[in-house]
Amino acid sequence: MILSFTILVANTAADAPPGSKSTGGLSRAQLTSTATPTNTSTPNTSATPTVTQTRTPTQTPTRTPTRTLTQTPTSTPTLIPSNHAHPDDLLRLGDETVTPTPTATPSDWDTAFTGLSGTRLGLHFLKGSRIGFEYLRRVQPPVVKAVGDVGLADAIQEEFPDMVTIGRFNDQDESLRNLDPEAAAEIYVGQWLEKYRQNPNVDYWEGWNEYVAVTAEDWDWYAAFEAERACRMESLGLHAAIGGFSTGTPEFRKMLRFLPAMRAAEDCNAILTLHEYSAPTLQYGFGLPIPNRPAFPDRGMLLFRYRYFYEDIFKPLDIAVPLVISEAGIDGLVGAGRPGPHGAGWRDFIGWWNETGLTADVEGISYYVDQLLWYDQELRKDDYLIGVTLFSAGAEGFHVWDTFKLEPVLPALADALASSP
Repeated sequence: MILSFTILVANTAADAPPGSKSTGGLSRAQLTSTATPTNTSTPNTSATPTVTQTRTPTQTPTRTPTRTLTQTPTSTPTLIPSNHAHPDDLLRLGDETVTPTPTATPSDWDTAFTGLSGTRLGLHFLKGSRIGFEYLRRVQPPVVKAVGDVGLADAIQEEFPDMVTIGRFNDQDESLRNLDPEAAAEIYVGQWLEKYRQNPNVDYWEGWNEYVAVTAEDWDWYAAFEAERACRMESLGLHAAIGGFSTGTPEFRKMLRFLPAMRAAEDCNAILTLHEYSAPTLQYGFGLPIPNRPAFPDRGMLLFRYRYFYEDIFKPLDIAVPLVISEAGIDGLVGAGRPGPHGAGWRDFIGWWNETGLTADVEGISYYVDQLLWYDQELRKDDYLIGVTLFSAGAEGFHVWDTFKLEPVLPALADALASSP
């Protein structure tokens, strides 16, 4: 049996029924209903999700950053290849052509998602954080993620029962790549099954983090591996988050090769996750194209890259899979060709923001909050997006992530979101 999504509109806690919370996004219960499928090897592409709409989404906040990075590169940055295909080359993959599935009935896409309201800015946790949990209490974001210390999901579920929780373990044995993808997925799920069942408050489990597929064969293998993992996990009463792609990836044609996994994700109630970072500001790269696609004013080569996939591939092919951006923020390692100094997390760019006149805030907090509010306002336009987990809360003690720590920013961000719900 293939379950359909029933996605409701959520707004404020006052509108939620007794004993539940409103998360401002897709509710935990609606996304994680579980049944044992009768067939996990051959996804059923004919299932049509149902929808229940309870109210009209509220208007998104209008606050925008006081200043943004306005400089535009004189040429496409070197991290982006220049071989763009013709705009009509929508579904072409090398010498192969992917043909959309005809739909005589109303499409899955038209019935799978409804309008959402409220912030999409959740948190990524490396370990528990008092300030991080206070942010969750004040903001009530739709989604959180725990890496390594997935036991945090118990505390999150106890206090925020409608919040969608994503988990991932750090060990990543890619030697499974040498096996048949279906066999590799069976082994992978089996290796983690006991820990999955020890942590029942995790709603979706990510697999490999930022796996680097290079060749066409690599992509075909990874698509088959993720497809099998998603449906095998559902057969065990679990849910998968597939993909886990790094910022600036995949390329458009590579996502076409990943379509078997996306179709399986729809049929086996999985979600897609990917990462979005930029630097020296979040706005950098917005409006710039990706390879094989033209530029659009509401898409980007880094942030909002996912719109190329959803608008140009998944919607035309009627593949309605919810999305979570499971890491996001400022990261200076996004690639060559960007402006600004060397650096990693947002704290490495405070001096440059001041030197260039982007802000007079010597701590950089208000300017980073303004960038996050801009990001949030734009994110709210996409109904298929559950939310974003900003990287990272709970980074204390992880020296490599010192400049990414969100705790200095979270009180001001919560204040800003409370004033513009």
